Amino acid sequence: MFGWWTRARRRRLIAKPAASNMRQYLSANLWQWSYLPDDVTERALDWLRIFAHEKYWEGCGGFDLKPHHPWLVAGQASLMTLAFPEWFFDGCRTLLIYPGDYVAPGITHMVNGQIGIHGDQPRSGQTSYRGPVILNWTAIYEAGRSSNDGHSLTVHELAHQLDFDNGPNSDGVPPLPKHVNAEQWQRDFQMQLDELRDRARIGYTGLVNDYGLTSSSELFAVSSELFFQLPHELAEHHPELCDLLLACYQLDWREWIV
Repeated sequence: MFGWWTRARRRRLIAKPAASNMRQYLSANLWQWSYLPDDVTERALDWLRIFAHEKYWEGCGGFDLKPHHPWLVAGQASLMTLAFPEWFFDGCRTLLIYPGDYVAPGITHMVNGQIGIHGDQPRSGQTSYRGPVILNWTAIYEAGRSSNDGHSLTVHELAHQLDFDNGPNSDGVPPLPKHVNAEQWQRDFQMQLDELRDRARIGYTGLVNDYGLTSSSELFAVSSELFFQLPHELAEHHPELCDLLLACYQLDWREWIV
């Protein structure tokens, strides 16, 4: 019943006209938008309107949240779900937007039965199981204006949300299409991480930065950024990794971004 009600509500939402300046705003501020075929653009527009409407948005750290700000975040997120139009990151309900990098407060946690303390840390963004997703507008805007050297904070943090789909312990394994062997995909992805780490030890510099080599979860998030921001370069420098992301996202950006 809940699934039927949700789908009906979403159909009613997209049956209404989009904001008159939404298309113009996305064309001007999301660089991938102009590369999308017309039918794909319409599908992405429907998706992002639902995403922007259903999430709770809050400006933090003095950020004056305007109606168009969620459009850009939702537009960047829509690129990740073009092959999965029913996927709305339902595990996360809240998105918090700061004007720029921010300082995360210190946290306490248990380590081997003892209380461990992490002090305040500067961050660009972060996410956690069941949210919230925390982003900063400077990074969002820069990724929207250009390929930004392969960086997209929105894609990075929402890739972590995909990772959390199978539980609170991030393991770098997103929800995969039924025809993809998840166990084999995970083995191959771990092999890519091991190989990239081995290359880094001998001084090889690829597209994946050092942060992406810290864990399989961070490799998935960082490589997802590259997949949507620098698809040709990712395929050239890391073809096996690119193939794994193709299996995950079920689309090939190289066909559109030429």
